[in-house]
Amino acid sequence: MHFVPKLVGSRDNFPPVFIVSGLYLVTMEFSNDRIDISDLPRAEQVEWQPLESTYAKSVAFRAVVSWFLFCGAFLIVRYFVPGLQQKWMLIWGISGITVLHFFSWLISYLSFLRKAYALRERDILFRSGWIVRVEEVCPFSRVQHCSVSSGLIDRNLGLATLRVYTAGSGRDISIPGLREETALSIKAYLTQKIGAEDEEQAN
Repeated sequence: MHFVPKLVGSRDNFPPVFIVSGLYLVTMEFSNDRIDISDLPRAEQVEWQPLESTYAKSVAFRAVVSWFLFCGAFLIVRYFVPGLQQKWMLIWGISGITVLHFFSWLISYLSFLRKAYALRERDILFRSGWIVRVEEVCPFSRVQHCSVSSGLIDRNLGLATLRVYTAGSGRDISIPGLREETALSIKAYLTQKIGAEDEEQAN
């Protein structure tokens, strides 16, 4: 024995009521209206904050340190390998390392000019990339925790990196080139927002 749902009333009556085995089930209204694209917020309306200008020095220092390390490694290998001890091998080796590091620094510097962040009421944004441009949006509801770190070069320049760890997506946000005070302030703000979000969900 089975029951067949029966619709009571016409489509003009709201809400429709189904009678199943003497029980009344009231359906909920469903809407899926079209959104006008012109009403969406424009990307240029975001007030992007650039990284600290001293971060360019950090990028240059890293390139110089990397150049010395590669040149030193090349000279050590050249000393033990007889086939690399010709003078022209020395010139070509050092020149090749220099050209590669120059282009690496140039790409890093152009990427630095592109990098920026924005802190809003409910999310944090970060844009990066010069060849491939990326804009990331992280709602506070997805943030698990955040940390502030600083390497040897950045620490001497008074800079730090803010890392925001997200839940589920596996896509964390790392914002370098911030003043240490700014990074710590943003971390404190995010920690407060995370606590408020947790309280709202608990209630």
